[in-house]
Amino acid sequence: MSDDSSVKISDSVVIGDVNQSVQTPTCPSCNAMNVIIMSCDNDECNTGFCEICTPDCRLDFPRIRRFDSGLGMNPMCKPCLSSTKKKMQRVEREKRLVAKERRVDLLSELFHKLGDRFQGLESRKEILSRGFTILLITVGISISLFGFLTDINLSGDELTFAQRYVFIALGGVLVIIGLVTWLKLDKQPF
Repeated sequence: MSDDSSVKISDSVVIGDVNQSVQTPTCPSCNAMNVIIMSCDNDECNTGFCEICTPDCRLDFPRIRRFDSGLGMNPMCKPCLSSTKKKMQRVEREKRLVAKERRVDLLSELFHKLGDRFQGLESRKEILSRGFTILLITVGISISLFGFLTDINLSGDELTFAQRYVFIALGGVLVIIGLVTWLKLDKQPF
């Protein structure tokens, strides 16, 4: 080999003006800068908003959660969030109304069965005993119905779970006493 076996390395740099343009995101709703910009998830809406002007923008029915919670629906602008929540509340109210109507129908059917049973009674003593029992059962069912169907108490405030439970439990106890009395009357000859 020869003595001239060296490696030559060369480097060149282009010198000139380097322009770098960095844009900070600006909220279209409140003009805040350097924020997270979100767009409404509603297909009919193209509203943009940010983490500052609308931090609570996720609907996790019935709650509204923060944009960064990861819970609930995708972010929505305030008007769409409000209308979606109202629609869901309407649907929930309709479901409760249907359930109440079903309970009323079942109780109405029970009253008719009790009335049919009352028509078949013969003796006065039995009629009085059965009448008291039917009255007891009717009062019990009415008190339970008040607990099931009423949303406000007599003072105008919303019923709490404990208040509902008291009405339902009291009505249930009266119904049980009435049914036990009814069964005892069936076993005793007059």
